[in-house]
Amino acid sequence: MTLTTTRRVALGALLAAPGLARAQGSYPNRSVRVINAYSPGGTADVVSRIVLAGLSARLGQQFVVENRPGAAGTVAAQAVARA
Repeated sequence: MTLTTTRRVALGALLAAPGLARAQGSYPNRSVRVINAYSPGGTADVVSRIVLAGLSARLGQQFVVENRPGAAGTVAAQAVARA
């Protein structure tokens, strides 16, 4: 399975997040909302929840997954842009 550039960047950001959060002390100071552009129950949803459960335990912060499927990712992209 090959990873696209976007997926590599996203995976790299997730893997780097614990080190960045540790360097900034108590950041994030509230729950983190993660927007998933795919349907609930799919592979991307399950994998993101597994990864975020590990990050939650490691960082001591709550991660909330919000599924926003539709329009080939445009709905999720608009939600991220508004945030």
